[in-house]
Amino acid sequence: MSDTIYLKWLRGRLTCELGGAVWPVCFNRKGYLEVMRQAVEPELFYIGMLKHPAIGGEIAFEFRTADGQQVTGGEHAGLTASRELLPTPGPALRIFSKGEVGPDFPNQHYVKLQSLDSRWVAVSGRRKVDRDWQWFAINPAREVPISIAEREAGILRLLEPHFAGATTFTLELIDSDEYEAPET
Repeated sequence: MSDTIYLKWLRGRLTCELGGAVWPVCFNRKGYLEVMRQAVEPELFYIGMLKHPAIGGEIAFEFRTADGQQVTGGEHAGLTASRELLPTPGPALRIFSKGEVGPDFPNQHYVKLQSLDSRWVAVSGRRKVDRDWQWFAINPAREVPISIAEREAGILRLLEPHFAGATTFTLELIDSDEYEAPET
């Protein structure tokens, strides 16, 4: 039996403002969450507010896809939907509220997301960079993760605070009703 206590389930969507425009957060063709620079509908998430003894009774939030898969990710890997059920509260996130979007949008909040091991959810990409020249070898360019400038889109990743700061997202709660946990 699980020690997890789900306090409630809500439905919501994430968007991100980049370069003065608001872009949706969706799964790309490879299955990673990405800020899409296209006019598409943002991904719908079921967001479970939970408490668990492993986190000292702290409140955390578990994001699930519309079909019940948990959203998770590893170091420098993009956030993706898990293929199997992960132990709770493993993929849960902390949500730090940065205020409401405005009085005309009471269900929209600016938020920053952080994993339980203190990595931030940040929009980042990969770029090819040249290695330093060495006289005894020819080194090709290699791909390294970089923080993305605000004018570019990228994949959502869990990154250490010294590597990248948290991206501010807009969390739109679809309605104030509570929902049952999605079927897994």
